[in-house]
Amino acid sequence: MARKKHKIYTGMDDKAFKDIFLNEKNRHLLTALLEAVLKEKIDHVVVENTELITDNAHVKSKRVDAFLTANIGLVNIEVNSKNNDYTKMRNTTYLFTIYNHTTKVGESYLNNKQVIQINFTFGMRINKPEFCYGLCDLNDSKYRLLSNFKIYEFNMTYLKKLWYTNSAYEIQKYKYIMMLFLKPKELEKISDDKIVRDYMDELIKWSEAFKGFSIDNWISPEEHAQKIIASERILAEEKGMKKGMKEGMKEGMKEGIKKTAKNLLQMGTPIEQVSKATSLSIKELQKLI
Repeated sequence: MARKKHKIYTGMDDKAFKDIFLNEKNRHLLTALLEAVLKEKIDHVVVENTELITDNAHVKSKRVDAFLTANIGLVNIEVNSKNNDYTKMRNTTYLFTIYNHTTKVGESYLNNKQVIQINFTFGMRINKPEFCYGLCDLNDSKYRLLSNFKIYEFNMTYLKKLWYTNSAYEIQKYKYIMMLFLKPKELEKISDDKIVRDYMDELIKWSEAFKGFSIDNWISPEEHAQKIIASERILAEEKGMKKGMKEGMKEGMKEGIKKTAKNLLQMGTPIEQVSKATSLSIKELQKLI
C-alpha cells in the first residue's frame, strides 16, 4: 500500500500562522515580524480576541486572522492565499470595523492611535515587494484624509521570486516575511538567525502535531464552499450588470436613433438626408416606412 503523503505546511496556512504567532510563548516571533513590517520598535504587543463584534444583530460577526494591540496602535494581520476582489473587500471591511470601534470607545473623535492592517498576499501581478496605502487625495498623496490609518501590503508572489534569485541583500531585508512561505528545508538556509530558527522549530512541531488535519476544521467545508460560491456569484453578477448596462445603453441609443429617423421620415424629410443624419442605411430606413 502506498504511503500517504502529508501536506507540508507553511506560515501562510491560516491555522499554522495563528497557532504559532499568536501563542504567548512565541511573542518574540510576532514582535520580530511586526518590526520587519512596520520598521519601528515594538515595545509590547497583546493578542486580542480575533472575533470582531458587529453592532447589528442581523450581521454576522467577523473573525480576523490576527488582531493585536501594540505600543504603535491597533494591528490587524491577514494571510491571503489569493488576491481576489472579495478578499480585498473583506479585509477592508475588517479594518473599517476596527477603526469604527476605536472611535466609539474614545471620549472624542480625535483619535491619535494608529490603526494598521498588514496583508501577506499571494496572487498579486505587480513586480513590487511591498506597498503602503492610506486615505489621501488621488491627485496629491501629500494630503491625507486620516494620518492614523494605514494598510501595509506584502506581495508574497514577488517575494517568493526574490527568494529563488538567491539575492543575499533582498533575503536579508525580507527574511522575516519570506519565512512565512518557506518550508522547513528551505528555512534551514537562513536558520543561522535565531528568530528564523525558533520559527522553523515551531513550524516543524506544529506540522507534526497536525498531520492529516484539515486546515479548514475551524470552518466547515460546506460553509467555506458556500462563502466562496457566494463571493464568486456576487462578482459575476456585478460583472454581468456592468455588461448589461453597457449593452442596454447601446441598444437604447440605437432604438432612439430609429425613432428619430422614423419621425423625420413622417415629416417628409428626404430619406438620403435622414440616412446622413442618423448613419442608418437606406435599407434600414426603408424598413421604418
